[in-house]
Parts: sequence; structure tokens; C-alpha cells
Amino acid sequence: MGKRDARRLCAKLLITVCAVLMAVALASASYADLIDLVSAFPASQGQGGFTAYGYNGFASNPYNGDGFRPLTAYTQYVYYTPDPGQGQVPVVERVAVPNMVILMDPSYNAPKWGTEWAVLSYIAPITSSYDLTGAFKDAQSGKTTTRVLIFKNTDWAHPIWQDVVEPGHSTASYDIKQINLAAGERISFAVDANGDSSYDFTSLSGTINHCPEPGSLLIIATGLMGTLAGIRRRR
Repeated sequence: MGKRDARRLCAKLLITVCAVLMAVALASASYADLIDLVSAFPASQGQGGFTAYGYNGFASNPYNGDGFRPLTAYTQYVYYTPDPGQGQVPVVERVAVPNMVILMDPSYNAPKWGTEWAVLSYIAPITSSYDLTGAFKDAQSGKTTTRVLIFKNTDWAHPIWQDVVEPGHSTASYDIKQINLAAGERISFAVDANGDSSYDFTSLSGTINHCPEPGSLLIIATGLMGTLAGIRRRR
């Protein structure tokens, strides 16, 4: 094979590789996985990357060094840890009446577990930028004020977003763009009793949206196209 034929073959291979890389990059850019929190609520712990927790930030908490403990799957779509005589514990559940909704109820001053938040966490399946849109809403007549938070991993002390839900069916909406998560990191939605756990059922609805980053593929494809241009100039 002569030099000219070798260059032609090399050019054809580079064109093919560039085309494949560009196609993959464009497909990644247009791909977005939209997860509806209510529809994706787990029937069992860990399903779809979701886990329901109780969280106790006090140093004296009797479980898990980071203060989080998975709640018990009491029935399908209902998570809490029944413990007669030990006070109220967090509840995270999905109910269908009157409408399909996620309900979260924190505890406060329970004799055994202490103050605990109700937490729903989502583990990122891939490294990506994630968008969060939704709302927490008062779901119980006569409720007291709750504090609602969204935080990354276990960094509850520095929430990405927080607000309060007041009595009277008030709503705290959130719209958070481009949270960078590595695969295995998590986003948590939490409800804190804020000092009084009476009538604290708070609903959660919303979506999680992620789009894989195609930038590295585009860089590689651009570099190969530059190489191809150099080969053609030498022909």
C-alpha cells in the first residue's frame, strides 16, 4: 500500500470515528432522564435509588455515625419504625387518597430516638448535572410550622435550599439547577419538626432531571477532526 492509499484509509477511519463520537455526544446532550418523585416512590427500600431515613443530628444519637438510619418498610410504600411506648418516629409514605402524594412526618422529643427528621434520599446513578423542581406543602389541617430542606450527601448543615411551611396549606416551592453529583452521591429531601411535631404531615412532589455531560466526547471528536485536516493538507 502506497503512502497516498494509507493516508486515504487513515482519513476514512478518522471520519468514521468522528461521526460516531459526534453522534454519541449529540445523543447524550439530547438525553434527559426525568424522574417524578411521586411515581418513582419506592415500594421497597433502595428501589430506583430511593431510601427513606430518619435523621438525628445530635451527638448522642444511638445509630449510624452520620445520624441517618433507614426506616423500616412497615407496609408497601410506608416507612417508619414502629416502637410501642417509645414515642413518635418519622414517617415517609406514599398515599393514594385523595390524590397520589408523598407524605413526610418528622418526630420531636420521642423518648428513644430523640428529635428526627423525615428524609427521602435519591442516589445518583451516573455522574451528571441534576435539576430539581417541586414543592413541599402543608398536608394537615391545624399543623404547626415545619422546616423543609434539600441537601447533598450528608451535609445537612449547609443545605442547597431551605424554607418553612406555615399552617394553612402553604407551599414552599423550589427550582434548583445544575447540582453536580458523582455516581453514588445523593440528594436528600427533609422535613424537620421545627420544635413541635404536632400535625406535621407535609407533602412532597416534584421531579429530578439529569443530562449526561457530552463535553469530553466533543473535545475528542474536535481533536480528531483537526488531525484529519492536517492529513488532508499534506496530501
